[in-house]
Amino acid sequence: MKALSWVVAGLLSLSILLLSVLGTFHDDRFHEYAYRRNGAYEALGKGFAWEVTENWQAYLLDEESLYVFAGEQAAHLAEVKLVYLKARVVLNAALFLAVALLAAALLSVKGCFYDVLLKTAFKTVLLTAFLALLSLSWEWFFSLSHALLFSGVWRFSSATLVLRLWGDNFFPLAAGYVFLKNVVMAGLLFLLARAWRWFISPRLASR
Repeated sequence: MKALSWVVAGLLSLSILLLSVLGTFHDDRFHEYAYRRNGAYEALGKGFAWEVTENWQAYLLDEESLYVFAGEQAAHLAEVKLVYLKARVVLNAALFLAVALLAAALLSVKGCFYDVLLKTAFKTVLLTAFLALLSLSWEWFFSLSHALLFSGVWRFSSATLVLRLWGDNFFPLAAGYVFLKNVVMAGLLFLLARAWRWFISPRLASR
């Protein structure tokens, strides 16, 4: 049972990380904050910055073609989209497997739900702390991520649209935002685990 709960917790922690990352692509509040911090509004104008962003977000969901970018920028963003789609497949598979294993455990082991919630919170914090530690050396972390995820090394000048919109501190801000969401989710899971142990489970057992 302990091994199974750790496996389920690992799958759920991975799912939380992927949800945080993929959700940031479509989080308008984050983009608003990041564009004000990285100077995108000054470089491009608020209207055009959001036109590009909305086109990019729709392109990720296959709702629209990517008409703003061309050449190497478009080729790189096509690779980003491919990684995004693969991440969605991994997310769906991890969630499906986690739910299936959790359902099987709940049918056979009492107290498993609390155990899984607590271990998921712990693993989420551990994974977030590990990635945050790696990201302290940002240039190395960013280069390593690109080397692992993409087929080529992409170098763009500061005048390109990609860097005028998503340059400067955009990606460090995005990483920090993902880490923050993960920590918040871990905290909520911990509170839910405690609520389950102290309030919900006893009431269900008394019925």
